[in-house]
Amino acid sequence: DCNLTTDSLQGLARRKVYRYGVPMNKQHPPGAARLDKWLSSSAHSAAFIARAIGAKPPSLSQWRSGKVRPTRAVAAKLEVLTDGFVRESDWTTADERAAAGVLRELA
Repeated sequence: DCNLTTDSLQGLARRKVYRYGVPMNKQHPPGAARLDKWLSSSAHSAAFIARAIGAKPPSLSQWRSGKVRPTRAVAAKLEVLTDGFVRESDWTTADERAAAGVLRELA
């Protein structure tokens, strides 16, 4: 379900993002599959969604495929836009989550 209003979309688009993504290694974060699933069920086009968060459609396509992941700022916008279906934390890989766990244990 997609609850987008004109005000919420304009607010998301006004937040400027200077860098749209980070290249991924062979691991695809769960965010790519979740974004693909959400977009497939959305009544809005991918181009409309990209514009709503101030990105370009090719960037959204790369995030959706898992080739590139969005920056944290964009991931946060996607979390708001999808009402939490695609969480910011969904864009970290299993290796990154494991490394973060080790660092927490050492601290």
